[in-house]
Amino acid sequence: MSPVIQGIVFTALFLSLLSLEYYFLLRDKTNSLIIRLLINILLSIFSFIIVFFVVSLAAKGPMEWSSEEKFGIIYLVKLPSLI
Repeated sequence: MSPVIQGIVFTALFLSLLSLEYYFLLRDKTNSLIIRLLINILLSIFSFIIVFFVVSLAAKGPMEWSSEEKFGIIYLVKLPSLI
């Protein structure tokens, strides 16, 4: 899929979800749409930052271990020296 089509699909999906949220509310409107969008954006940014650090730390250990240690089926089987 080309990047232009992906952008169009993403934009259409975003706008359709935004309109669904606007017409079918899950909670009462206490603030304006702009305030709610800003709060959602700030919470999303904060969540992505936290997830980035947690996932990178959780993945760093196993990646370092796998680069230092020999593991896998290939080390269980005796192969000819040409391979």
